[in-house]
Amino acid sequence: MKFITVKLTRKTLFNFIIVLMVALIIVAFFVKKSTQVNVSAQQKVLPIYSVENDKKQIAITFDAAWGAEDTDELIDILNKYDAKAAFFCVGSWLDKNEEQAKKLSDNGHIIANHSNSHKHLDVLNEQEFLQDVKLCNEKIYKITNKQPVYYRGPYGEYNNSCVNAIRSIGMEYVQWDCDSIDWKKNITVDEIVNNTLKNLQSGSILLFHNGIENTPTALNIILNDLKEQGYTFVSLDELILKDDYYIDNTGKQHKNNNL
Repeated sequence: MKFITVKLTRKTLFNFIIVLMVALIIVAFFVKKSTQVNVSAQQKVLPIYSVENDKKQIAITFDAAWGAEDTDELIDILNKYDAKAAFFCVGSWLDKNEEQAKKLSDNGHIIANHSNSHKHLDVLNEQEFLQDVKLCNEKIYKITNKQPVYYRGPYGEYNNSCVNAIRSIGMEYVQWDCDSIDWKKNITVDEIVNNTLKNLQSGSILLFHNGIENTPTALNIILNDLKEQGYTFVSLDELILKDDYYIDNTGKQHKNNNL
């Protein structure tokens, strides 16, 4: 057997060391990035999407950013089923529809914060974000004489900074787990009904929009169907847990079991 002898010159050894160092730096970089991603995922802060509930209770919410011509009709339908909804209102919508917002509040519905300007969250720093929230809160208080306690981000957006900021001022960040998708162009009543009911369970938070042509008809069908199934319609105040709870990785609120 013949052995091949490689003669290492100083230059060859130097080049080898350089290549090895570069390789180690690359490996270390990707290990660090992987660790950061894992840590970030573990530390992600979630809003409330639904609530652990065994009483067949659900909460109805609306995002108010467009029209208001169906306000009276929605109030009549909700009253028919003894349902109290939360209307997440954009500040610019409130500017144009103070009377309708007051009517909703006077009928026992919650007026909640859906931002003042409906801007994407990634264009606002934390100070700008809180200022936007504050402006909408002030408009709500002026109309209802009640301090709003619930917030929903524009376009359903959220991030750790915004969720933490909302909770730091004593409010709660609320999403939904049943989306009617009623805003979609040319959507039918049946499609709104099916979208809403397909994932519904006790403790669900439903999302609708006011000012949408087929939403009132679909809402009436949905509430009638759920009533026949034994569901009751509670406000967010009644559904959401106020203390001694945790939120799982799906955004569901659970009671702590302190046994």
